Amino acid sequence: MRFLKIMPFSLLLAIVLTGSTSAAEPALFAKVAPYHGRPTIYINNHPVPPMIYALTEGGRFTWEETPHRNLENFAKAGYRLFQVDVWFRDIWKPDNTLDMPTVRHQIRGIIDVCPDAVVFVRLHVDPPQWWLDKHPREVVAYANDSNPGASDARSQESLASTLWLNDATRQLEAFCRELAPTPEGRHVVGMHLAGGLYGEWHYWDFQQEPDTSPAMTSHFRQWLKRKYGSDAALRRAWKDPQVTLATAEVPGLQYRDRTFGGFFRDPARERRVIDYYTCQQDLGADNVIHFCHVARVSWPRPLITGAFFGYFHWMMEGGSMPDAMQGNFERVLDSKDIDYLSGPFSYATDARAIGGSGMFRSLTASVRLHGKLWLSEMDQASLLGNPFNMDPRMWFHTIADTIAGDRRNFAFALTSGMGQWWYDFGPKGNGGWWDQPQLMEEAGAMLRLYQEALKKPWRPAADVLLVYDLSSFDYQTRTVTAKDPISVTLDEDLAEAAYHTGAMVDQVALPDLPRVDLSQYKVVVFGNVWRLTNAQWAFIRDHVMRDGRTVVWQYAPGITDGMSLLGAAGVSKIVGMTLKSVRVSGTPQVQSAPHTPSNFAGLKLDYGIAGAVQPLFAVEDKNAQTIGQYAGTDDAALAIRHLAHATVVYSGLPITQEPLLRTIFRLAGAHIYDKEPDVILADNNYICIHTLTGGERKIMLRNGKVVSVTLSPRSTVILDAVTGKSVLPNNAQP
Repeated sequence: MRFLKIMPFSLLLAIVLTGSTSAAEPALFAKVAPYHGRPTIYINNHPVPPMIYALTEGGRFTWEETPHRNLENFAKAGYRLFQVDVWFRDIWKPDNTLDMPTVRHQIRGIIDVCPDAVVFVRLHVDPPQWWLDKHPREVVAYANDSNPGASDARSQESLASTLWLNDATRQLEAFCRELAPTPEGRHVVGMHLAGGLYGEWHYWDFQQEPDTSPAMTSHFRQWLKRKYGSDAALRRAWKDPQVTLATAEVPGLQYRDRTFGGFFRDPARERRVIDYYTCQQDLGADNVIHFCHVARVSWPRPLITGAFFGYFHWMMEGGSMPDAMQGNFERVLDSKDIDYLSGPFSYATDARAIGGSGMFRSLTASVRLHGKLWLSEMDQASLLGNPFNMDPRMWFHTIADTIAGDRRNFAFALTSGMGQWWYDFGPKGNGGWWDQPQLMEEAGAMLRLYQEALKKPWRPAADVLLVYDLSSFDYQTRTVTAKDPISVTLDEDLAEAAYHTGAMVDQVALPDLPRVDLSQYKVVVFGNVWRLTNAQWAFIRDHVMRDGRTVVWQYAPGITDGMSLLGAAGVSKIVGMTLKSVRVSGTPQVQSAPHTPSNFAGLKLDYGIAGAVQPLFAVEDKNAQTIGQYAGTDDAALAIRHLAHATVVYSGLPITQEPLLRTIFRLAGAHIYDKEPDVILADNNYICIHTLTGGERKIMLRNGKVVSVTLSPRSTVILDAVTGKSVLPNNAQP
């Protein structure tokens, strides 16, 4: 691909689109495949940067003045990849034909401002209102039907409806058949299949506990039949002598609200609820794979297909767990019909605020390990206005803050070997979020930097690995805000703190550990791994807890094997220290012990959770060294033990203190780029430093070179990882 080194991106795309510089316009085709070590978009077999501009509900029609101007802005900045929304609810007519002229008009609005545009269609496959009115038994219903919630999801399809699935499938086939040969369709290279709440394949109004509809009840019974095969097996699993495969019901609130193991569900007594949540999440994966497959086989040319899926870091939105999660992540990643997954980056206020990490919503090391691309939806409001009622810290109020935040968010994609799209809600009626000369100059500079990055071999630079498990949510209490003080702290706050340690961090899903090159990592930090099968535990024991690696365990890892609750003895086996059950009055906190190991001397510990929790464990192991205690007790809450082949750290509560994590990482041999609590994002080519406070920094490169950098407060710098020189203008003075 020598011409990548000598040809500007706009000219490359012109040649890709036309086959020459003539006016001919053959149809495009596309794929996602490896290039220089990263999953990459190929257009007509040529790799291009995965940087896209997308309109939204707030600027949905391309031919209107404001969307037209913003499309033109990004085209002038060098962008050629665009995404546009199309909704079945708008174009699926009662006679079961599609309003394809409107679809073509939508795509034509992009081509009119950018004749060499490459188009991705986000197609929402939810049915129109007339279909829902015609088929009331196919509509979602709720276990908690006393509270209609804040959404308008009371009249939406059940995601278990086979009638909707079959009808929408026929419409998708027709959509592809009718669009592909048109002049507009020849610009289409990708299809993003959207459905459910926000188009993100969440169940409608999940906080109200869907889905008790006839459609889901029928689906659940079929799922149980495949799993158990007989009434006798179902009765044994559910401890219910009356239930049959033909009469089993979706569990109501009386089952969902209770747990027999405190924070945890007892699989021996609560299999009914665990089965339902597993079934519900299997269904979400089924739908995503199905519609991506239909699009791929119905399009006459190679087509990139993807969807929103694999969400993890989004519990700060008040989601109800596990109803809001997207389990069976592995099966979606394994599907040959899916090229990419996507989602907005974390909505945690601390992550989005200036000084925060801007971390992806998904466990993207898993996405990478499966050869898929992650496209981060950059939906953060600029200084030009925020149309949503959200915490002021979550959007930008000045040019400087907008540039700093946009660079940080872009750098997360760049250094992860992934991509992003600018999702332009914009201040309604006033323009786009980046409709300003300095911001458009920045957007163009980021695209050009990714074009340069694409020429270079890519490798991850992380030596700290965070491990989480989506399926473990099925084994815990359901409601984050009311009953669960652990999940937000462990799954959001821990990761946020890790990005401020000066080390580089990866995040992976538990089932992907066997795919990981563990030699890269000095530290493995386990998050919510409540359920560990015997095979998973054996792999961790034999491969992870080896080679002098430091392994960090928190709260109750392996408290269930999926069959029963194992208590302190089971968790002790996993952790490698002897634990005991304890009770702490009020809200438990971890504070420094009177005598700590010398390596931890000087650390002032003070971290905890927002509510009481049971079970709770403390260390009573004569071979372990106590670092912290539960406040008001002598019980060891944080300890370290050196085993024959590894060092283990156990904390009875999630660790959220950045200085403590930095100390653990440093002692384990992880590379610390920056000793201050800035955000570090790095790969083998670039280092991004995002800072709230600014000041003088000495950045330790991996080649041993120390670079002095003056950081402005509330700024982002991106440096060459080998030389330490700035790679974007006006962002540092090295």
